[in-house]
Amino acid sequence: MVLVRGARGLVRGAAGHAGASLPSRAWVRTLPSINVLHGRGLATKKDGEPVSKTNTWGRVTMSLHQKDLEGKEEVYLTERAASVDPAESLLSLQQEVQEEIAAALGRTGSKLLSAMKEMQKAQDAYETQAAAFLRLKSTGRQPSFEDKHRLLLAARDFNGKLQAAENARTALIVHRQAVGFVYQNHKIVKRTYPLPDLVTRYAFRNRFFDTQEVDSVIAKDARETSSSTSS
Repeated sequence: MVLVRGARGLVRGAAGHAGASLPSRAWVRTLPSINVLHGRGLATKKDGEPVSKTNTWGRVTMSLHQKDLEGKEEVYLTERAASVDPAESLLSLQQEVQEEIAAALGRTGSKLLSAMKEMQKAQDAYETQAAAFLRLKSTGRQPSFEDKHRLLLAARDFNGKLQAAENARTALIVHRQAVGFVYQNHKIVKRTYPLPDLVTRYAFRNRFFDTQEVDSVIAKDARETSSSTSS
């Protein structure tokens, strides 16, 4: 009898001989299970407990695959360690951190300079309006409501820009303190970036007029506008 590969071939091979009869089906039970041939274990019972479906071949394959990965990882780490000096890497990292700290501190200083520039523009506009107002009074003419309103708006705009510059200067003081500039930090920053005083209501009234006069007129106009719109 000629054995042909596969179960079907075996039957055909046996039948191919003259006078040969088909064997009994008892031989089928001796063939390996299809699950075993494909590397899958059978879910059988052993002492009442389920048996794992992962067979020995699967475990051996996984173990060899893991060892192969571990070996490549070890080779990679060895090559990296040989090509990189740890001391040099630490030095490079420290330099990078210092550069980032300096750049962040520079950005905080730039914000302060920008705020001071806007404050200076507002201060110049306020001083221009104040000079024109005082010239008008010196001629003996009575300033109009519009003259007073323009001057008051310029003063309040200057105060707002000055407060923004003060906040930016405080942020620079805090930032410098955080990175290690501790000795006389406040004194150095305030001396380097001086700011004028706010225009207080008291100072404004002594120099020009009482702001309540203008504010009351503005409030009255706002109420009249609101009532006319609603009606």
